[in-house]
Amino acid sequence: MTDAGRGALRQALAAALAAIVVGIFHVPHSFLAVLIAQLLGGIPCFNAIELFRRIFSATAGTLIGLAILTLAPNEQWISLPLFFVATGWGTVFVLRRHGPACGILFGIGVVAMFAQSFVFPARNIIFGFVHLFSLITGTLAAALVGFIFFKEPLTTKGPSSISGAPLVIGASVVLGLIAACTLLPVQLNVTTVSSLSTALALTTTGGAISKKFLGGLLGIVVALLFLIPVNSSVNDFAFFLLGLISIIGTFEWCAVRLPAYAPVFRQAAAMFAVAATILPQPDRLITDSMERMYAGTLGLCIGSACFLLHGLATRSSAGRMQKA
Repeated sequence: MTDAGRGALRQALAAALAAIVVGIFHVPHSFLAVLIAQLLGGIPCFNAIELFRRIFSATAGTLIGLAILTLAPNEQWISLPLFFVATGWGTVFVLRRHGPACGILFGIGVVAMFAQSFVFPARNIIFGFVHLFSLITGTLAAALVGFIFFKEPLTTKGPSSISGAPLVIGASVVLGLIAACTLLPVQLNVTTVSSLSTALALTTTGGAISKKFLGGLLGIVVALLFLIPVNSSVNDFAFFLLGLISIIGTFEWCAVRLPAYAPVFRQAAAMFAVAATILPQPDRLITDSMERMYAGTLGLCIGSACFLLHGLATRSSAGRMQKA
C-alpha cells in the first residue's frame, strides 16, 4: 500500500472509532473526539509510555482549567490572565518537553474546561469533564489504529517553535473567548479551540496563513455538501459514518500525495470534522453545524490575526534596533 493510501486509511479508521464511541455514549459536543482523532492520527504513537503522556497531558490541561475556575469563578480580571498564561506558556512548555501531540492535548484540555465553564462555572464544569472523555477517546482511537494497523507510521517533523509562540497562543485563545462571548456565546469551545489550534500551527510552522484559510473554506464547502444527503437520508448512522470517514480519509490522501498543499487539506479535514460531526442526535444537531462553521472561521481569523500582529511588531522592533 502506498503512503497516501496508508495515511488515508489511518485517518479514516481513527475518526471512525472516535465517532462510534461518542455516538454510542451520546457524548455532547462529540465533534471534539473526531477532531482529536484527526489531529493526532498523523503523529506516531510508538508505545504505551507515549500514550500515557498524551492522556496525562489532556487530563493535566483539564485540571488546570478547573483550578483557574475554582480560584476565580466569577473574577474575570484574575481568571483571564491565568488562562492566558496556562494556554500560552503551558502549551509551549508541554510541546517542547513531550512533542506536538501532548502540546495539542494539554492546550485543548485547558480550553475545553475553561471556555465551556467561563460564563456559568457551577453549571457547566461537568461538561468540561465530558470534553476530557472526548479528548481521551480521540487519543485512544488514533493510538489504537497506529498500534494495530501500522507498524511504521508516517514520520512527522518535530516542532520548530518560533520566538513569541506563548504570547501568540495565549492572546489568541483569550481574544477568541472574548469574541465568542460577544458574537457566538453558544459556541465558546469551538471558537477557542480553533483559535488555539490555528495559533499553534502557525507558530510551529512559521506561516502558511493563506493555506489555512483556503483549507477552512474547503472544509466548510465539503461539510455543507455532505450534510445535504445526510439530512435527506433520515440521518442514517451507517450512511453518516461512512461519509464522514471517507471524506476525512480522502483529505489525508490528498495531503500525502500533494505535500505542497498538505496544510490546505489537513485544515479542511479539521474544519470538516468540527462542522460535519452531528452526533449523537443528527436530527436535532444538524442546525448547530452552521454555528460551528462560523465559530471555527472566527477562531481561524483571530489566531491568524494574532500571529500577523506579532510578526509585524517583531519586524518593527528589529528595524528600530538596526537604525539605532
